[in-house]
Amino acid sequence: MSDTITREDLRIGTGELFACTICGIPKRESEFEGGSILCRICAPRMMNAKNAEVTDEDVRKTKYDIALDRLRDSQEPAVPGGVQKAHAILDGSTSSELLAEVIRDMREGQKPNGDATWIPRDPKMYNRSLELLQRAEFKHDEALKKADPASTLTYEEIRSLSIDTIVQEMIRDRELRIKVLGILYERCPNLIDELMQVANVTVVQQPEWEPAAKPLDLGAVI
Repeated sequence: MSDTITREDLRIGTGELFACTICGIPKRESEFEGGSILCRICAPRMMNAKNAEVTDEDVRKTKYDIALDRLRDSQEPAVPGGVQKAHAILDGSTSSELLAEVIRDMREGQKPNGDATWIPRDPKMYNRSLELLQRAEFKHDEALKKADPASTLTYEEIRSLSIDTIVQEMIRDRELRIKVLGILYERCPNLIDELMQVANVTVVQQPEWEPAAKPLDLGAVI
């Protein structure tokens, strides 16, 4: 297995976004320097850092420190790609969602469809699961109080993430796909024609039927 990181290794899920190996922010391919795995913002910073003069601290670095710095420079962020792949393995479910399903099955003693659940109705496990979920809720509220999570993203990045997310969900969820298409059909009169155009299907305009201006006078003909 090769240790070289390629652009494809940085792809998030099956979408068109890639995670920069330095900042980890999902960006489109056009926002990277050529075939580089660094985005246009991080690439100059990395170049400046490499061209910087050697300091006394660099001279005093041990072999361990140098190896650690090289390892950090060569490693890609584990969070963006790793979390996306983990969610894909779990069919898109997050850890909090799976925990909520465990709590629900323990409380009801069965799955929503009435099937038996493999989770035993253990009071200690039930309380522990509630504590874990409550901890996740606290972290969620703290993150909202500290700062807007989207404050560091541009409008284009937020728009790209939103489009990629809804497309991935529509691919996975047929019910959501039909619902979204229904909304588009109601609000976009030319939706069918545009879909035909995307599918390269030629749409033949049928001539409108016009009734005769005056009924035929059979008496006049005879």
